[in-house]
Amino acid sequence: MKASPRDINSHLSALDAKFKAVLVFGKDSGLIRERRDIFARQIVPDASDPFAIRVLTPAEIKEDTALIADEMGAVSMTGGRRLVCLDGAGDKETNAIKNALAAKTGDALLLVSAGDLGPRSSLRKLFEKEASVLAVACYPDTQESLASMISSHFRTYNIAAGREVVAFLTQNLGSDRLVTRTELEKITLFLGAGKGGSAKTLTLEDAKNLTSDASALTLGDIASAATGANPKRLAGLLDKAEIEGINSIEILRTLQARLQQLDLVRGLVDEGTPVNEAVKALRPPLFFQDRDIFIAQVRKWPKKQLISALDYSVRAEVACKTTGSPDFTIASKTCLDICRASQ
Repeated sequence: MKASPRDINSHLSALDAKFKAVLVFGKDSGLIRERRDIFARQIVPDASDPFAIRVLTPAEIKEDTALIADEMGAVSMTGGRRLVCLDGAGDKETNAIKNALAAKTGDALLLVSAGDLGPRSSLRKLFEKEASVLAVACYPDTQESLASMISSHFRTYNIAAGREVVAFLTQNLGSDRLVTRTELEKITLFLGAGKGGSAKTLTLEDAKNLTSDASALTLGDIASAATGANPKRLAGLLDKAEIEGINSIEILRTLQARLQQLDLVRGLVDEGTPVNEAVKALRPPLFFQDRDIFIAQVRKWPKKQLISALDYSVRAEVACKTTGSPDFTIASKTCLDICRASQ
């Protein structure tokens, strides 16, 4: 069964016992690990219990295709439901999993994690079509889901943070769930906050200092410089990004997000909405220190030119993945070309 986005949290809170197996897959490796671990703890709270958990590898399945069925049929020596995990799965493991599910032995949960599986993937199809199994997709956080997750974390640890702080973190922590969680845990540790503890306050200055080494800060700066006709600053930021090993796809996607924001507001302005009102349509809201810069860029970019720049950046991403040319060279050239177009 395919888990709908609105139902994923309920599955994570309490997985229905009717499910014999769960597939967690997608592009966000951090979110995959997080959700896999949450499902695992529902079945076996102690991840170190060797009698309740069996971790398999694709290599083992290749050697013995019946191994999944055998492990799912085994009885837990300590009582309770067993957990059988298979990480790094792909279509080569589909038949072995299908046979194990058909065997109908034992009550163990098979927890499978995989990377990005396309719609034609046999493994994905198996989990999405069968009623007794569950497929949970994990894709990079949107700005809205990221803001919601940050706010939820702060509520859990009784941390008071203003809207400008949440907006800053939303725009600068990136889209990988594991990276975001790590940064939030660092903030929590710095404040000495804890569940059920006394209230702590996170200031904007602290948020900046604590996340100043995050690559997403550079990513946001690159996007702003590229759309802001600032080639000298952009060149310096791209040099920094290359030294720090920042992923070229992340550079392009951050640029695309910036262009989409500009396109949305430019469209509202063209329809007669005052620009100061139009920027309020953005969710999450702009970081207040970026507001004036953003408005200036809205006024400079015609909508038609924004659409062309966005299309150009998307084609560049495809080129990074298919041409074999150096990814960073493609991403840098794209940013600089768009920067020149904005002058």
